[in-house]
Amino acid sequence: MDVTNIGWWQEVLGEQAENVSIKNRGQVREETGVRPTGNLLLKCEPMRTDWILTAPQDESGERVLPPVMPNLPEAIDQILEIADSWFKNCPDLQRMAFGAWMISPVDDHVSGYTQLDELLPNVTVEPSTRDFRYQLNRRRPSAVGPEGLLINRLSNWSLLRVNALGEFQVTLADDVRVVPTAARQEAYAVQADLDINTMAEFQGSLPRETLVDQFRELVTMGFEIACEGEVP
Repeated sequence: MDVTNIGWWQEVLGEQAENVSIKNRGQVREETGVRPTGNLLLKCEPMRTDWILTAPQDESGERVLPPVMPNLPEAIDQILEIADSWFKNCPDLQRMAFGAWMISPVDDHVSGYTQLDELLPNVTVEPSTRDFRYQLNRRRPSAVGPEGLLINRLSNWSLLRVNALGEFQVTLADDVRVVPTAARQEAYAVQADLDINTMAEFQGSLPRETLVDQFRELVTMGFEIACEGEVP
């Protein structure tokens, strides 16, 4: 597939991308733009296409943790709308995936490990431990795909700790400078990295008439894990 002249951004969104770049000697095309819920990237390669929506940057500089979507339901609705439109004219697909990186702010290390222990019933997460990381893939048969199609439900769990220097402004005559302080700001969050995808062993193309329902099934499985933790 020649990615240099692909017009999917225009077809799906009805407007030109704000930025377009061709990389890796014409093997990668990237288009970007700002959407109501965040920053959108369309990345096209000969054997893969990614639509990636990321949270807008925090312009205030007050947030220690990474930025998050201000309205997650609206962001998901936008991704579903983009996917529904793209599936109408996309090439044949052998696989599809829904990925999400999610964080849940907590007060400290102990409360973070306590929440992880609640979300992961098959693992004992003691607050006294450190450097916990848990990854698993619980496959589940697809309810809408071809017979025998399995869905990989890969999740990676850990506690995020951000340690940043604080800042304050000083004014010397007409010169305003931002000076880092010696005090550090700490913030914690439980993080889950989800990769919900159709099995690599599947042969042939996914049925075009069920692509929309197939993707919505992946999104539903992802949010089930995000809300309920590790589930069979």
